[in-house]
Amino acid sequence: MKIALLGMPAAGKSTQGRKLAEMLDYTFIDLDKWIEAQEKMSIVTIFDKFGEDYFREMERVALHQVIRNENIILATGGGTPCFYDNLHILRKNFLCIFVDVPIINIQQRIINNQKARPLFMNMEAEEIKVKLENMYQSRIQYYQKAHLRWDNKV
Repeated sequence: MKIALLGMPAAGKSTQGRKLAEMLDYTFIDLDKWIEAQEKMSIVTIFDKFGEDYFREMERVALHQVIRNENIILATGGGTPCFYDNLHILRKNFLCIFVDVPIINIQQRIINNQKARPLFMNMEAEEIKVKLENMYQSRIQYYQKAHLRWDNKV
């Protein structure tokens, strides 16, 4: 079985994915970490050097690579299901779970670890909140197509 966790940046997909993989004795794959290993640079550096379009293409390639694995928990990037045919690929090959978290919780997590979040770099708290709200509105249509919803308020 393959399980993919979808949701906003900082929703806890990686944290909860690791725990779930341990419980099920599955392999855990963080798609962003996979890309960093393939590209031999951080996501922040990829965004800085090549831009978001390049990153989204690398994300698509990485997704096609990881689907070959069995018994995995995949933590996708927040935008993974929203680009190319990624959502179709995810739904066809994985049990998709939308990790749903209130925006205020996500905002605080991003503020606490802003340097690791290229889409929120050098933003003030209110700017982060507005960007998150806009992002949520544009992405919720993709997240809601997951097979299941996981309410992750903590």
